Amino acid sequence: MSREVLINDLRAKGEQRIATLWQEARDEVERFRAEAVARVSAERHNYDLTGREARQSLHRRRTMAARRRAGEIITRAERELSDRLYGLARSLLGGAWSGDRATLLAGLAAELPPGSWGWVRVNPEDLVSAGQLFPAAELVPDPEVSGGLAVTSREGSVTIDNTLNTRLERAWFQLIPELLRGLR
Repeated sequence: MSREVLINDLRAKGEQRIATLWQEARDEVERFRAEAVARVSAERHNYDLTGREARQSLHRRRTMAARRRAGEIITRAERELSDRLYGLARSLLGGAWSGDRATLLAGLAAELPPGSWGWVRVNPEDLVSAGQLFPAAELVPDPEVSGGLAVTSREGSVTIDNTLNTRLERAWFQLIPELLRGLR
């Protein structure tokens, strides 16, 4: 083989090797580019999911906070309304029943257990009726008592409050939900 043939053969093999290396490099670049596009696409998808989840989470938190705040406002308004209605109900107790005060007082006194009552607290308007029902007791006029009576034993160990005020107070937590429903 001649020197020129050898050089041409080496040159051809070198060019072929260079062409192969270039092709491999282009293939590598293309594979790297495709992987990068796939990674970017996957990350974008993850970011979209993460962003969407973050927006949904933020929306849920804001909605829950708004509902909680609305509930607090409604609760406060209902409490204020309940207090106002309770005050109004207490102010109306004095004339809340039909009939006379003596009959009401006698009915509430009849609910008391038998005992030796030393003090009877009643509205000043009910002093005469209370004196007839409890002749041996000391009568204590109390304008805060709308109707009914509170009695204390002679020893002071037992007190029973059977006033309209106390009855309203005890029944209020059952009455107020119905009143509020009626107002809604």
